[in-house]
Amino acid sequence: MHNESISFPYEKHVRINDINVTVKKMGLIKYAQIVKELNTLISAVIRLLRIDLELQEAEVIEEKELTSQEKAARQSQIICDIVSDNVEQIITFLTIAIPELDRQYIENNVGIDDTLRLIEAIIEVNGLNKALSDAKKFISLLIGDQ
Repeated sequence: MHNESISFPYEKHVRINDINVTVKKMGLIKYAQIVKELNTLISAVIRLLRIDLELQEAEVIEEKELTSQEKAARQSQIICDIVSDNVEQIITFLTIAIPELDRQYIENNVGIDDTLRLIEAIIEVNGLNKALSDAKKFISLLIGDQ
């Protein structure tokens, strides 16, 4: 077994409208506070991706291929659906993860492009992809390879 070492930045700066926002690495307490919102968002993404996959399979059966513009429109629709169906969870997630942004500012001034940049920065700074991968490995160790 080898020792992996991956370094993530402690913070990242993102410009939102007229202010610079600092996205910082969260501690365990903050993670605990956002777990519900994060789980809801992940479930929504998975649900919408399954629907999209079903639509793609139907297109294959019908031998219909979408143009690149139609594919881009579908991807945009998925993002819009995720945001509109989960706006409260997204706002709460951002408010907890980035305390310098208050709820009212997020509700009134943070657009979809800003939201996606902030979430990307949160994922990057906190190494969430690596953490999820490590958690899966840990669970496998606990229950044993079956």
